[in-house]
Amino acid sequence: MIKTIIFDLNKVLVAYRNIEEEYQKTLGITQKIFWESGKEFSEEYTTGKTNLDYVLMNIMEKNRLDKNNLSEAKMLHEKTLVQMPGVDILLDSLKKNYSLMLAAGDGKESLEIKLKKFDLARHFNKIYATCYMGLMKTDINFYKEILHKSSLVPKEALFIDDKKDHLNIAKKLEINILLFEGLSKLKKNLKEEFSILF
Repeated sequence: MIKTIIFDLNKVLVAYRNIEEEYQKTLGITQKIFWESGKEFSEEYTTGKTNLDYVLMNIMEKNRLDKNNLSEAKMLHEKTLVQMPGVDILLDSLKKNYSLMLAAGDGKESLEIKLKKFDLARHFNKIYATCYMGLMKTDINFYKEILHKSSLVPKEALFIDDKKDHLNIAKKLEINILLFEGLSKLKKNLKEEFSILF
């Protein structure tokens, strides 16, 4: 029987919208090129070794953009974030019967922006994040720590993520897994595969 449901953050609870024109107008570069050129800093940021300012400044330097536009770059980063429709209602409903946890693969500032912007922390009993743990979600120790710190029985926990490689690692520890492929499918799978009440 499932007692704890662990949610991924990005592309499950929070999505990124396309504002290419605003990036072009404000920074002189497309949103896609801007963030693609920051991929080499992704792991350091996600595991808490660097901060958002460092990543943005390096992206701007790499693309020969005006570093005085740092605040604009941060504003655009926050502006791209949108909450997945309907997740608030689902989380509110689930927390009546289950312990909810967040397992975020995110840098500290980005995580804090998302938690504050969408008031997400109120849904969760505990929040775990790669930036606090210094571990990527591709590392089995990330899930071992969650199980240990929260004294969870793996077979009583369900982990929801949009990435199969994360799910496959959690599965090695006998945690139940569910691939996120949209809210309506998630609700259907929760009910049919795990008899989850919401």
